[in-house]
Amino acid sequence: MLSSLTEWNSWIRLLLAALGLILFAVSTRRSRRFYRVALAVVAVFCIGAYFQFFLDTNSIEFHLGETYTYYMGSKYFDELGYFGLYECTVAAFLDLANRTDVSEIEFPPVRDLRTLERAERETLLAGSRRCHETFSPDRWASFTADVHAFRSRTTHVQWRMMLVDQGFNPPPVWLVIGGRLAEKIPANARGFRALLLVDRLLLGVLLGVVGWGFGLEIACVVAIIWGTGELWSHGWVGESYLRMLWITATIGGLAALRKDKPTVAGALFGLATALRLFPAVFPLAYLLAVWRRQGVKGWLTGPTRRFLLGAVGTVLLLVAGSLAGSSRGIDSWIEFGEKMRVFMAADFSNTLGLPIIARDVQDSVAPLLPEAEPGHIAKARVGLFLFLQIVRIGVMGVFLVALWRTLGKCAGWEAAAVGFTAVPLLTAAANYYYTFVLAAGLLATHRPRIGILLFAAALLWIGLGLVGAERMLWASLVAVIFCFLTLHEMRRDGAETQGTDIGGRQI
Repeated sequence: MLSSLTEWNSWIRLLLAALGLILFAVSTRRSRRFYRVALAVVAVFCIGAYFQFFLDTNSIEFHLGETYTYYMGSKYFDELGYFGLYECTVAAFLDLANRTDVSEIEFPPVRDLRTLERAERETLLAGSRRCHETFSPDRWASFTADVHAFRSRTTHVQWRMMLVDQGFNPPPVWLVIGGRLAEKIPANARGFRALLLVDRLLLGVLLGVVGWGFGLEIACVVAIIWGTGELWSHGWVGESYLRMLWITATIGGLAALRKDKPTVAGALFGLATALRLFPAVFPLAYLLAVWRRQGVKGWLTGPTRRFLLGAVGTVLLLVAGSLAGSSRGIDSWIEFGEKMRVFMAADFSNTLGLPIIARDVQDSVAPLLPEAEPGHIAKARVGLFLFLQIVRIGVMGVFLVALWRTLGKCAGWEAAAVGFTAVPLLTAAANYYYTFVLAAGLLATHRPRIGILLFAAALLWIGLGLVGAERMLWASLVAVIFCFLTLHEMRRDGAETQGTDIGGRQI
């Protein structure tokens, strides 16, 4: 059940999103300044609503579990790698408690990051011994002090939840920024406030970049959607350490494309892709649009060549920095591959997309089918699985055809923005990554119906959050339908009437 404050805030966000929808719809038909000023006022309230108007003491704090894994995992990556964080946390906690006899200690639930299952007692003890071997005395003293700093800010329940999170999981290039910054920010009260400030500054940069690239009205739309977003609401996921970096870089790349700065756009897309991998859909959609219009030779034109230079150059620099900045070198990438293999095999409850629809439908229908007799295969259940996979592949095929046709009607930056539609159809991304739908708000610059569709999706997601039942299944369905409707609107309206087209041609 939602807490009373969180539920109250959800109703407020629902009201603000509905008001934003009305004001945006009216402002697209009338030039009266009043509606745009009112939209800006609503946008300010939505930013406050995201932080629950700072009425709850927890609303000004970060997501402790995620912040712990990203701060500690990057600061001590040389010793921990991708799998040692929770084992060494337990070892540090035992040292802090001065417990030398661990035979009678009942360990709290701790996730084994190599399997994502609960760690056995023997695994924790073996891991704690490895920790003392991999850390130097000074680094171990620093690590245990930081563990104590986080533990002192958490309740017993929060601490137990932190030890069953999924651990540190971004690509090694994240260390180039996050690791270096963690070394500069101490794990104390002042440092924790600095961690909060970093992401809030990134939010300000994001909104400022949207205003620069698309105008004040679209910046207000983005602020309203971000502030009222249910899938990434503060009451659910809180704030974290550099969580805003990838989305700020992505939106910055779209703005730079629209402002005819392809090298900057490529560099920002390269940064976002290196940090989170799936933002690669944005630059890939742009390059596919160039191919759609001009063939592969279009990639050799001046603007596209500079775009590729910025993107590839940034990725290579970050990869080189990750290799040079960690004592693990290439082993860090090998471990990352192992971590992704474990992640892809896991079944999480906070993911959305077409694969989740297929999974949940199967889980709901399968129990209604007859079970197999001993020694036989449950043909009905196998048939259901195959049928859902065929339907899923069919939907993906229809989407890819629709996307290909749409890319022929887009300006350059629009083609990149349309790339967001690939994420719900082709992947099962975690709910808090769904801020990528802010790209749809940018498309509303010349296609206001897409903005109205985005508001409608936001309202449905908030409503599903209030209802609660099967929220990921229905939220996934909303996301998939929204993506198809966005492609339909892009094809219906044709190309943008102002700006720069694919390959730098003026239209």
